[in-house]
Amino acid sequence: HESTRVHLWFMVALLECLLLTIVWRMWAQKVDVAVWVFLFCLIGMATGPYQHSDVGSMLSPWLPKLAWTEVSLFFVGWWIQTTRFSCSLAWAITLAVAGMALHFIEVILIQYLYGESMMGQDTVFGTSLWAVGIVMALLARPEAFKSTWLERTGKYALGIYVVHLVVLDALNY
Repeated sequence: HESTRVHLWFMVALLECLLLTIVWRMWAQKVDVAVWVFLFCLIGMATGPYQHSDVGSMLSPWLPKLAWTEVSLFFVGWWIQTTRFSCSLAWAITLAVAGMALHFIEVILIQYLYGESMMGQDTVFGTSLWAVGIVMALLARPEAFKSTWLERTGKYALGIYVVHLVVLDALNY
C-alpha cells in the first residue's frame, strides 16, 4: 500500500546514515559538516518537493529519490553532539516557530507554483528548521521532561511507530 511504502523512508534514512558515517570516517572529515548539510538538503529539495521547479527538473532525473533531507538532519544532530552546541530556549523556540511558518509558506507556494498537493510535501526546508528548533528547545530544558509521561512512554516509541502503519492502512479502507 502507498501509505506503508511512504512511511518506510525512516529505514532508508537509517541505512543512508550508516553508509555516510562510514564514508565520513574514512575520508570526508576534511569537509565541513555545514557543506554536507547544505548539499544533502539541496539534493533532497530538488528530488522531493521542488522536483518540478527549474533547478529540480534539471537535477531530479540524475539523482535517486532517497531520504536526502532527513540525512542532512542526521549531520545536524551529529554536529550538535560533537560540538556540544547549545542555545537559549527563546532562540530555539524562535527557530521552531520560524521553521513552522516557512514550512507552511513553502508548501502553499509549491502548490500554487507547481500544482503539487500540500499533502504530498513531506519535508521542505522549513520542516528541517522546525525540527532543529524543537530538538534545540528540548536540549535547552532537558529537566522539563524528567519523570513525565513522555519519558515513561519512550520505550514504546518504536512499537507505536511500527503499529501506526497498520492503522493508516486500515483507515484507507
